[in-house]
Amino acid sequence: MAARDFRIRPGFVWRTLKEEKDIIITLNGRPAAILSHVDEGSLEATIGALRRQRAAIALEMLQEEAIQNGITNITDEEIEAEIKAVRNKRRQ
Repeated sequence: MAARDFRIRPGFVWRTLKEEKDIIITLNGRPAAILSHVDEGSLEATIGALRRQRAAIALEMLQEEAIQNGITNITDEEIEAEIKAVRNKRRQ
């Protein structure tokens, strides 16, 4: 659903969400947000699940990037050195 339609047809949005269907809001044809049904009793669990899924996606993307850059076989010492370098740079 385009963001413009979202503003114009709020009744459709609420009816769709009551049917426990998700709605993807787009801006200029690109996904921008997801509206999903939630009730008071499952709010915290739903938020937790979304956050865990975002973290899993981020981890997967980092792993893919590491594979593409050929850095999957670095040692613990190399990892510690990289962490120290980044921390030192942040302090400056």
